[in-house]
Amino acid sequence: MEHTNARHYPSVTLLRHARIAPPAAALSVSAALVLFVWVVVTLCTPMLWILHTFADNSRIFSNATTFDGNATEYDWVVNQGNIMNTNSSGGELVMILTESNGGTRLSSTRYVHYGTITTTLKTGRWNGVVTAFITMSNIKDEIDWEFPGANTTQGQTNMFWQGVVPQKTIGDTTDGISDTFSNYHDYTIDWQPDALNFLVDNKTVRTIKQSDMVDSNGVSHYPNTPSSIQLSLWPAGINTSAPGTVQWAGGMINWDDPDYKSAGHFYATIKKVDIKCADPQSPNSSVTSYVYGSNSSTMTPSVAFSNASVLVNAGPALSVPFHGSWWILGAAGLGLLGLL
Repeated sequence: MEHTNARHYPSVTLLRHARIAPPAAALSVSAALVLFVWVVVTLCTPMLWILHTFADNSRIFSNATTFDGNATEYDWVVNQGNIMNTNSSGGELVMILTESNGGTRLSSTRYVHYGTITTTLKTGRWNGVVTAFITMSNIKDEIDWEFPGANTTQGQTNMFWQGVVPQKTIGDTTDGISDTFSNYHDYTIDWQPDALNFLVDNKTVRTIKQSDMVDSNGVSHYPNTPSSIQLSLWPAGINTSAPGTVQWAGGMINWDDPDYKSAGHFYATIKKVDIKCADPQSPNSSVTSYVYGSNSSTMTPSVAFSNASVLVNAGPALSVPFHGSWWILGAAGLGLLGLL
């Protein structure tokens, strides 16, 4: 994998969320209190442009569970599944789905706090198989491009706020894309503080305004926390999926499909990921990471810069309250948001 620009593009350790029961003495803490301590993930330097290409897989760490958070060494980690590389057309990353591997997902080792992310990819084309390009934060703010099933002329977009789909942003479908399996297209998430735009081949197909996501209590249901970039190929059409998920994905997967029999797997191909960071504030030269702070009124933690290390072994895990739920936080638990 190559960098066309190696300036400060922050990195993030992968999150390993774990819910635990809060101590009895802590039950009096207000459920509205948000207190994140030493949540360190490598950040995206404001207005920095960086291009990830895949001439080989040398910048991809193969096992996320043993990744130590060093984003200077790796740009992506494999959370699960298997990848390949082909040198045709200049080199491409291939995500693999088999009946036994449960699909493949990669996450960026650096987080973006607003910015424009464009992934050039070819999707799958099989019922029950979903190709996805998304952003995901530690508290489950999420922005999606997804391509379910055998329909190769559509893409679907969605947005989640802390794991919940706001009613006004129920998934939307973009039609008229030319053969997403055979042709590369540029799919863009343009995520800014005031608006979220989805684009195909540099043409805007959907816009969500932050101002439209504020409820009657003044709470903004709009993604606003630092997020990793994730690429995946996953099996929605299997027996363990909910019926609605299977239907959405085009039905059950046919493991006897001629493509699967011929190749031994289903696949989706990534040519490049282009990232332009747009953090609202500019960090100084000593900044290495993001940290969450407290916020008791807007139900969303504040985000600040820090000089804390992004390495997993940099500090002990802590358990602190967040909206009434307790999370193991810290380098080994929630991950650190850091700058290079």
